Formats: sequence, structure tokens, C-alpha cells
Amino acid sequence: MHEMTGQAWKSRGSSVVYDRELLRALIGTVGSSGLVSLREALGWAVQGGWPASPPIGKDGKPVTTIVIGGMETILDVTPKVDAEQFVRQRLRHLIQTVQGKWDQCGIVFGFTAHERRFEVTMQEEVLFVTQGGDKIRLSSTLWNGAGADDLWAIIKRPARGSPVRGGFHVTRVS
Repeated sequence: MHEMTGQAWKSRGSSVVYDRELLRALIGTVGSSGLVSLREALGWAVQGGWPASPPIGKDGKPVTTIVIGGMETILDVTPKVDAEQFVRQRLRHLIQTVQGKWDQCGIVFGFTAHERRFEVTMQEEVLFVTQGGDKIRLSSTLWNGAGADDLWAIIKRPARGSPVRGGFHVTRVS
């Protein structure tokens, strides 16, 4: 897995971000990001419902980052098999469609869960541990098996202390 300390993840590809400071900065940024519910984002995929351009930000221009809230809840309340199928079929399709329509726009799935609820296996599979203890495979479901060459850890460098992982990113899902 590569490490990314820059900002490229915000405007291209898809990310799962759980660091509150990184999310707060995205949500509070004037104009460059838009917060939408998972329900709204999935509604775009309904035939004929896809907007011609990304959501409009606070500055009146299309956003470069779409922050989507709600994925964590779905994973926590849905049985593991159904949750992985939902991610594989609905969310991966959402990512692929955004990539095809708005290629200069990044998707960030925002999580409020503590970083301990994310695990990385020896094979570099990213897992989300639900409140019930199930381990949902994100690399293989959300990112079509993204491995070491495609998967990036988003690293935050605080003013004091050691660098901290704040999420995961994949530039392009095929």
C-alpha cells in the first residue's frame, strides 16, 4: 500500500475517510466540496436522474469533492453478506459512473467510526469492522479488489506528533 500525503485524493477517484479533521476541512471548505446523503447519491443512478454536472458548492460553482454520508450506517445495520453485495453492486457502480461523467471530481465516503474499526490484512485488504463485529471487505467490494499497486493510505501530518492514517484512496476503479 502506498502512502499519500498530498491533496490529490480530494479531486479524483474515491476514498473512505474516517479522520474527523480531514472530514471537517472538506465539509467546511467554501465552494470546493459538497455533502450529500447516500440516498441522494444513489438516486443519481436512477435512469434519467443523473445531474449534468456535480452539485453546486457554496461559491456557486460545481464541487471538486463530493462527501457522501451514510455508508457506515448501512454497513453497521446490514448483515455482512448483504452489506458486501450492496457495496459491490450499488456503490461500486456509483463510483464508476462518477468517474465516467465527472472525472475531475472525487468521491469521499465519510465515516465517523474510530480508526480501530478499520483493519488492513497481510494481503492489503481493507476491512471495516461493524459494531456487531463483522468484517466487511472494502478493497474487494468497493474498489474491485484494489491491491498494493492501486490502494493508497491517506496520511495526515499533524503539527506535532507522528503521521496518522486518516483513510484510504483508490484513483480509479475498473
